[in-house]
Amino acid sequence: MREEIFLLEQLTVRVHAYGRIEPEVTDSLREIGILDLPRYCERRNLSIEEVLGRLGYFSPQIGFLLLQLNAPKILIGYNKTSAVLGFLEPTFTATFLGTKIKRRKETFLYGTKILTHRNFVNQTIISAKLGSKVVLIPLHLDDLTTSYEIKLRGLRTEISYISIDEYPIQIPKNVLGVDNYRKLLIRYASMLDALISGLKKRIADFSKDFVDEEKVSTPIESSIEAFGIHILNEESFVRFFIDAYLELKAIRSTLKRTINNIQS
Repeated sequence: MREEIFLLEQLTVRVHAYGRIEPEVTDSLREIGILDLPRYCERRNLSIEEVLGRLGYFSPQIGFLLLQLNAPKILIGYNKTSAVLGFLEPTFTATFLGTKIKRRKETFLYGTKILTHRNFVNQTIISAKLGSKVVLIPLHLDDLTTSYEIKLRGLRTEISYISIDEYPIQIPKNVLGVDNYRKLLIRYASMLDALISGLKKRIADFSKDFVDEEKVSTPIESSIEAFGIHILNEESFVRFFIDAYLELKAIRSTLKRTINNIQS
């Protein structure tokens, strides 16, 4: 993975300088054969989680991009066009799935979804409730409205809140039981955990020459102990990685709460 690591580090420096990940980055990732993550892992005889752990160490920003772009293929075998998953919702504190399908004379979809990397893809695969089942529906992003965005300084992307109001659909064929939907989310969480684990090791390595690791309990504490007031510099490379850690942990926490709210 030496060639890939060299390019990843170059791309990460560029992303840090430019302030965002540009879609052209995918051309560089395609050149080294890592854009299609499952195929790359198969060639290297490595698990998805192993590779994500390494990506988290060297470039959590690119690693998260690759996870999001490949999750539809990994989790549900969807590879018809570029897409990201739309499984998370702002209602995660109350329910695992607030997006619903309602039948009148026609069938409509209602809800709000949380996405990332909207500018990289054509579609989102959203989850919605249909009675006691969960259905997965591909939607074209051009047809959807972004009601709100949050910039992610560490991951160099945005969280987009997508509003879906009376969106007409055909009843989809991809129907899951709730337990199977939970399994999808748990696998998704395990991939996020791998990315976070690699990033946590990188932050620890930033600080290891300056702190006693036995006396600090979190990557953020070790960084504060090591760098003091300099950690407040939002343009520093260490802060870049710490912000990515906080953002990934927040996304992981939302996913965990969503999983915990699922009732069989």
